[in-house]
Amino acid sequence: MVLPMPLLLHIRQLYSLAERGFAPKVFSKCNSKGIPVYAVLVVVCFSLLSLLQLGKNSAVVLNWIVSLCTGAQLINYGWMCFIYIGFYRALKAQGIDRESLPYRSWFQPYSIYICTFFVWIDIFVIGYTVFLPGWWKVSDFLFSYLMIFVNVGLFVFWKLFKRTKFKNPAEVDLTSGLEEVQKHEEEILAEEGGQDHSKDSWFSKAMSWVF
Repeated sequence: MVLPMPLLLHIRQLYSLAERGFAPKVFSKCNSKGIPVYAVLVVVCFSLLSLLQLGKNSAVVLNWIVSLCTGAQLINYGWMCFIYIGFYRALKAQGIDRESLPYRSWFQPYSIYICTFFVWIDIFVIGYTVFLPGWWKVSDFLFSYLMIFVNVGLFVFWKLFKRTKFKNPAEVDLTSGLEEVQKHEEEILAEEGGQDHSKDSWFSKAMSWVF
């Protein structure tokens, strides 16, 4: 059975969270073939929610779930922006030249500031219609903005429960696991070493240059 890419990504995310202690350890358990079966089962079960669309009343519930997921995904991008800002500051504080990185984005750090601004604008205006005269509904407000409160609550809970602290950019660990990643990259480059990229289409070359 071949799973769609979004399901594979969610399985990987749940597995990684369990591995790092941010989710129950049971989701990191794998079978003899290395498949995290419990993570797969949980993620696949969520896909069954699509069957709610078959009923008129249950379709409303599905729309609420879609709104929650949309808000959650936007918040994910918002946090990713903050994480990159922290990563950029750590590189600068530790004297690591961005030119030494295999992949670099353009116009940094200004582009990430612009991106952060617009992503968080999107997060707060996603359900703006509930604030229009005559459009207020508690349910619409909650399912548009609930994930903001959930994220804040989880953040505060984790800080208090685990007593974690914000790290100084100069003290951020940027090397753990780096050796394994570099070794993997070298293996990939070695495999591609014999390939002739001169015959690639102009579109492939353009995409390689852009990304």
